[in-house]
Amino acid sequence: MKHAALSDVPLTDASAEEIRKILRDTKGASPLPPRADRAAWAVLGQQHVAAEILTRGEALRAAPVPSLPLSLYLDYHRTGRRTGYEGPLDARRDRLVQLTLAECLAGDGGYLDAIADTLDAILNEPTWIVPAHGFGFSDGLPPPDLQSIDLWSAMACLLVAEVDHLLDDALHPVLRARVREVVDMRGITPLLARDDMRWMGAAETGRCSPNWAPVCAGLTAGAAIYLEPDTDRLARVLAKALREIAHYRDHFPPDGGCAEGVGYWEKGIFATAAFAELVAARTEGRIDPLVHPRFRTIAGFPLAVHLGPQVFPAFSDTDRGRSVQTALLRHLARRLDLAALAAVDPSGEAGRRLTTRYPAEQIRDLTWWEDAGPAHDAAEAEWLPDTQIFIARLDPADPDALTLAVKGGHNAEPHNHNDVGSFVIRAGGTTAVAELGAGVYTRDTFRPEARYDQPMYGSQGHSVPVIGGRGQRTGRVAAAGKVTCEGDRLSLDLAACYPPELGLATLLRSVALDRQQGAVRVTDIALFDGPVLPLVSAVMTFEMPQTLAPGRIRLGSLILEHDPALTIRTETLPGLQFRDGSTADAYRILVTALQSDAPDVTLVFRPITARSSA
Repeated sequence: MKHAALSDVPLTDASAEEIRKILRDTKGASPLPPRADRAAWAVLGQQHVAAEILTRGEALRAAPVPSLPLSLYLDYHRTGRRTGYEGPLDARRDRLVQLTLAECLAGDGGYLDAIADTLDAILNEPTWIVPAHGFGFSDGLPPPDLQSIDLWSAMACLLVAEVDHLLDDALHPVLRARVREVVDMRGITPLLARDDMRWMGAAETGRCSPNWAPVCAGLTAGAAIYLEPDTDRLARVLAKALREIAHYRDHFPPDGGCAEGVGYWEKGIFATAAFAELVAARTEGRIDPLVHPRFRTIAGFPLAVHLGPQVFPAFSDTDRGRSVQTALLRHLARRLDLAALAAVDPSGEAGRRLTTRYPAEQIRDLTWWEDAGPAHDAAEAEWLPDTQIFIARLDPADPDALTLAVKGGHNAEPHNHNDVGSFVIRAGGTTAVAELGAGVYTRDTFRPEARYDQPMYGSQGHSVPVIGGRGQRTGRVAAAGKVTCEGDRLSLDLAACYPPELGLATLLRSVALDRQQGAVRVTDIALFDGPVLPLVSAVMTFEMPQTLAPGRIRLGSLILEHDPALTIRTETLPGLQFRDGSTADAYRILVTALQSDAPDVTLVFRPITARSSA
């Protein structure tokens, strides 16, 4: 979307009074064309994914609305399982947005009954807050007078508001009145009434992920832009949303990195961009929070950390195999003059896929899409000094070339894993030394006393050292020290990450990409203030290890070399279940240092060649 040229720079932050004046001086328009604009939808229908949307819509029209009985809501309270309720809940929302897009493309009224049934079911749900976010629901159900907003309720507010906008008078007037009533009750009124929700700037203390602020405030305010007729009230809503977007923006470190990984980066930046587009359209470009210069740095995060086209290290709670919405990358590249984002996903129209994520993203798969310009090669090495993520690429122009990622940081980050010093190595199109990523979310996933017993989250599932049989501890004090990044080499002292009773004076880890040798070298050296304890260096992989010779192990596309005198054993982690719905076995290779006053382990990883695999 292009905004009218202005003599003044758009406001990125504004008071309710400033916003009120702007709203009164502008008429605005939505960036989304309504169904009645057949010319606009004819253009959108030329995208090859339009046929896929119509195919999905046809299948959904013949299927029933997913059932969502109250007993599923209570199931979380009783068992801690999240998927039982969230699965059909998300399916309802996916159904509504896909049917609506199909109707807008077809324009013949054939989907309207199925849309009405689905929208009616969503409006009649007892709450839009998922049970896992029912903080304080002591009996498992929300109280009737609840005034709160979570991620799902904010996304539902914007979804039904945009369905109302897109279909306009093709939607039954009673349903349209209900949309306004329910969004006011579950979104607009709570946003205005409270300043103490867990995700708000005044209350947020690290308990919630930073992406909550733009999702909860931005998407709720986006719904208000469509539905709230009172200019004074809308101004107060937008002022609150801008405040929360500013809190989110300022939460990022100077390097723009997101310790939670690209998945949660995407959730927050998408909500920011969607809200910014809506408020800029309504105010004729006079308010636009996305143009704040900090967002250009934040938007560049996936460009800095990608290991190849749409491949990212699964640090923290990033799903393994997670990609970033292509249309979002295009939108950010255009809005922020960041053409290099095309390097993250250089696919063109013929190679694109529809997102399987949240409804607002599915709508913008169409409206934000455009072919990218020429691809830009990534840098050979990237170092985010505040987030402490290091990337080294042997040949940035070759997606199959050897690539390394290392994580420093500390063990109290949002969506934290006990993983300081963990590393990822990719070669030949596969990630042979891997992070496990996020497991299936349950209540125990976010209970500190249970989270780190699970291999996805505790250091027993990461490529980090083991000292005297002990893994890393949790907390802000468990942080990398003496961090030095020089060219293609990162070194960090991991001693503080381990329990103090182990007596570690120094645990120096050095990870380097050797460009001459075309290899990655990892060295661990431990020094103790007291008795020397065993040092074990761990390597995580989804590839079944194959011993080729003493000191040489094949891990898919890599050869792992080590001193043949070192003791090595492999543990299997069978049938791990991941948040993306997949199941896989993982393997943990444990290499034990020889006994000495300063035990050390060096591991060398080389890409497979015809000669090296022999």
